[in-house]
Amino acid sequence: MKKSNRSRAKDSREVLGIIIPNAWDADGRTTAWAISTYNENLYRINMRNKIGKQLPEIAGKKIKASGTIGSTDGSAAIMTITAYIIIEDADI
Repeated sequence: MKKSNRSRAKDSREVLGIIIPNAWDADGRTTAWAISTYNENLYRINMRNKIGKQLPEIAGKKIKASGTIGSTDGSAAIMTITAYIIIEDADI
């Protein structure tokens, strides 16, 4: 049986990074968001859960996020965020 490269076993993870736009439509509107980490990893945010839908409101903020990595879209892992906190510069 051939395995799809879009699916992997779920992997719990905690990451520290910044919320950034990751894809745009033809009119320049953001269609996908990601967490860019300080060690140059990129995690696309699963926007299908309540927390994922809240994260664009804090774009550009540093966060510590917990969640699961459930799949990849070929260029970045997709992370379902289950919890996050905003990190102030003094907290780093």
